[in-house]
Amino acid sequence: MIRSKLLYVTSGLLVCTVVLFATGTSASSPQPSPEERAAMLKAWMAASEAQIRDYQWYTETIITVNGKKESDVKERCFYGPEGQVQKVSMGDSVDHSGGLPGLLPPGRIIKMVEEHKQKVMKETINNAITLLHSYIPPHSADIQSAIHAGELSVNMLDPGRKVELVFNDYKKTGDQLGVEIELPTNRLLGLTMKSYLDSPDDPVNADVTMAVMADGTIYPEKIVLNASEHDLEITVINSDYNLVK
Repeated sequence: MIRSKLLYVTSGLLVCTVVLFATGTSASSPQPSPEERAAMLKAWMAASEAQIRDYQWYTETIITVNGKKESDVKERCFYGPEGQVQKVSMGDSVDHSGGLPGLLPPGRIIKMVEEHKQKVMKETINNAITLLHSYIPPHSADIQSAIHAGELSVNMLDPGRKVELVFNDYKKTGDQLGVEIELPTNRLLGLTMKSYLDSPDDPVNADVTMAVMADGTIYPEKIVLNASEHDLEITVINSDYNLVK
């Protein structure tokens, strides 16, 4: 039996950091059905909140507009006594609380790009980050709703090695949440979001790339949020996870 930790942030976009515990199966054992894998995902979400509070980490947030880097901020992140993620900018002593692990809260993002006074760009950044928060990490109720609606499908990315659970119409009509899982350990490898702001003509996509710590913990090494209609890209790089308790 394999007991592996799986830690990911979607706070960061995107998004809350999660510690997942999965029980693996041997290659010769019957593989879980898509619905069973989705149930495992929901169980992992439930186990995450208490576990992640033992960690601190560093995050770098890069904002690019029209292909030009407009902001690059590094912060130390950890959980405060009231259960909120605390963010301390490297180079100053100001604490920034709130938001999800690995993702700056919308208000903080806007402050980072104050040189962009245009109301449209500020609203786009705020709305894109808020949208990402609603998808990552996946919520049990939303997963169950998609299953009940018959919107769960499976893409075999690499036969016998990698599969993707696809939840269509997850939050909006025509959107999609993808969950990439390693076979046969059921370890989460990555997340994708394909959604939009006010209409499908204003798409917002996100990709979360996972990595593995020396102790087997999986975490979101890189999160990329893209709003192509606005030439906006937000990249979050998480690193140096350490137990603090």
